[in-house]
Amino acid sequence: MSIHDYSVVDEWGAYGEEAFSVKYRKWLSIDSPKALNDYLDWYISYLLGEGQEFLDYYSYLPNVLKKMDELEGKNICWSDKHYGILDWGRNADFIGIIISKLCNDSKYDEKLERLNAYYSEDENEEDLPVFEKLKEILERVEPRYNV
Repeated sequence: MSIHDYSVVDEWGAYGEEAFSVKYRKWLSIDSPKALNDYLDWYISYLLGEGQEFLDYYSYLPNVLKKMDELEGKNICWSDKHYGILDWGRNADFIGIIISKLCNDSKYDEKLERLNAYYSEDENEEDLPVFEKLKEILERVEPRYNV
């Protein structure tokens, strides 16, 4: 599972005329030993600063759920490639509903209903069998948190 919070990383590291950015996944101008060293210095400082804060905060699933709910409140998908918290792709819905169940989310049933409606649409029917199997498994899952 990948957790992303692109709002955490706003700063750009720069050397020469080009820039690199975790937020925008840009890795330009790493074309010399100096550029590589500059990038590594920036990356290590990120990991020891904001990156560590991010890991500490989002390693607790109720904090991930809180971010998911904030995004829903703004009508933003959990896996939005610019603002989402979950890795974008089809699995984000599955991961999100699992997190909701594990956190004993009071909005779990609403989230599940929304996903039922989504996967019942013709264009999403390819993923419906997987979603149905996930729902069977979730019936046996006991929450780990009580939010």
